[in-house]
Amino acid sequence: MRHLFVATLWSLLLSHPLTASATGAPPVPDFNALENQFGAAWQAGQTPLQLLFVDDMGGNKMLRRALEVSDHTCLSDGRLVYVADISGMPGLIARAIALPRMRKLDYPIWLDRNGDATAMLPRQEEGVILQNTGGGDVERFSDGALLLARLLELCGTAVAEEAGAEP
Repeated sequence: MRHLFVATLWSLLLSHPLTASATGAPPVPDFNALENQFGAAWQAGQTPLQLLFVDDMGGNKMLRRALEVSDHTCLSDGRLVYVADISGMPGLIARAIALPRMRKLDYPIWLDRNGDATAMLPRQEEGVILQNTGGGDVERFSDGALLLARLLELCGTAVAEEAGAEP
């Protein structure tokens, strides 16, 4: 009787649909539905290696603070892509406050305005998701210091401008 129970349990575990999906690649957004803070559409053929994803103000603030000291080259050249779901932001706030602030930044932020392109992505309340788009791990950050350490590992430290740098 015990062997029958164990055999039944194994067959249920092996046939469960979650087992198959857990080994698959994590979902990626529909990049073609995104545009950056300047209104430019995603260029077909771009394939980022890593994806930073935020969907709330807390995660956005944490990521922006970490980006203040990390090198933005990895964002500008597309190795790392910053994607923000701004579908929950009121349109007036987005147009009058958020987008003008984003346009002052020297790196692209890819925006999902209606939430459809990023609906399948994992979420981290008041945090940041870092995902390898080639099928790797999904990392969740709710601590700014840990996020900063990971960004410095991926992108390096920002180089001080020559005019303000001291020898």
